[in-house]
Amino acid sequence: MTFIDVIQKERQELLRSICRNGSQGNRSHSAISKFVLDRIFVSDKHKILFCQTPKVGNTQWKKVLIVLNGAFSSIEDIPENVVHDHDKNGLPRLSSYSMADVRERYGSTQPYCILEFSLVTNFDNIAIL
Repeated sequence: MTFIDVIQKERQELLRSICRNGSQGNRSHSAISKFVLDRIFVSDKHKILFCQTPKVGNTQWKKVLIVLNGAFSSIEDIPENVVHDHDKNGLPRLSSYSMADVRERYGSTQPYCILEFSLVTNFDNIAIL
């Protein structure tokens, strides 16, 4: 088994253990900070809560949600500067809702996670001691 195989196996097991452990899902919604709620975007029509995650196609997933929410008809029509301009892109943040509305949305959506699956490291030339 190569070093990369070992790292990938460790990462997959960590992800499995976190997903099996329901403790993250049982957090009180009042315990979730505004910082976190600011990074979760809402599509009520499709019952989607999207948490922006850097380096996993975040910009493209935001474009998909912008189209789903009806602000633009196609992802090709969305100017790059609008994607991350949250006053113009038509994506409401979860932080803009009351705690009662946050709880309702958490209870009526299916959680999912988008991950980067790196098989090749960008640091191939660095010796690991």
